[in-house]
Amino acid sequence: MLRVIEKVNLTREGCEVDGAMFKCDVGNWAFWIPALSLKLLHSWEGAVHCIHKRAPTRESVFTSNLKASSRYSQEEWIAAYSKDSRLRAAENVVAARRLARHGLGPQVHGACLVRELRTYYGPTGHTAGMIVEDLSSKRRKPDCTYDEMIAAGVFPDKSLSCLRQQINGYVSDLNSAVGVRPIDADAEVTVMTQLFFA
Repeated sequence: MLRVIEKVNLTREGCEVDGAMFKCDVGNWAFWIPALSLKLLHSWEGAVHCIHKRAPTRESVFTSNLKASSRYSQEEWIAAYSKDSRLRAAENVVAARRLARHGLGPQVHGACLVRELRTYYGPTGHTAGMIVEDLSSKRRKPDCTYDEMIAAGVFPDKSLSCLRQQINGYVSDLNSAVGVRPIDADAEVTVMTQLFFA
């Protein structure tokens, strides 16, 4: 299922979705609208974006002025910031569905395309995301492990933040400069990406 939203306006005070205001929780790579069970990627003219205060600027990433980092290389930042948000959302949906099937992540109820995202941090563009179960009310279970993610067919992100930032024992945070990704899933990701581009 694909939900299409024409306009989203993300402000510092909340989020307007097709004219209606909602509270939202803003993360570094995505934002969550609880009332709509909707998690959307930050984007910069349609490309994936990070708003963490220590994240490199897009200018520094693409002009070879990026300061050395022990965690991510300039090439990794270029790959992250160059990726279309619809492609990254497709990867997220496939990974999240695999995790959900193994009881390791929230149930995925659909994908979402936003034709126009306006933000307080950058230029307008499209974005995408998914409609997922709210984990805040789930009964706590033992934390998901690295090996369980691999067995489910999903690579953790490079820094393993998805394992450190679980909600009630479920993997929810899929995005990073080198984010969570499904293993051997090119065909599945292609099908999902085509849905966003249709």
